[in-house]
Amino acid sequence: PDSDISFTLKSGLIQFTVRDKTFALVYGDYFKDQDVLEVEQLIAGPWVNRTRLAPFLENIALWELKKQGAFHLAL
Repeated sequence: PDSDISFTLKSGLIQFTVRDKTFALVYGDYFKDQDVLEVEQLIAGPWVNRTRLAPFLENIALWELKKQGAFHLAL
């Protein structure tokens, strides 16, 4: 059976789709702008430059991670 979750590795981020909602787990400042424009929410740690993310935050929500640990995505 097909899964409701799919993952795509891209430069500087992992894009994943859960039930037709797309998220981006940003792990570096070197992501491509078009990869971020396709998502509904960004997830980023404190090591990602906020200046680099700023142009997208007007239209896309940001979920800020702590320096260590995990995150939980309610499905």
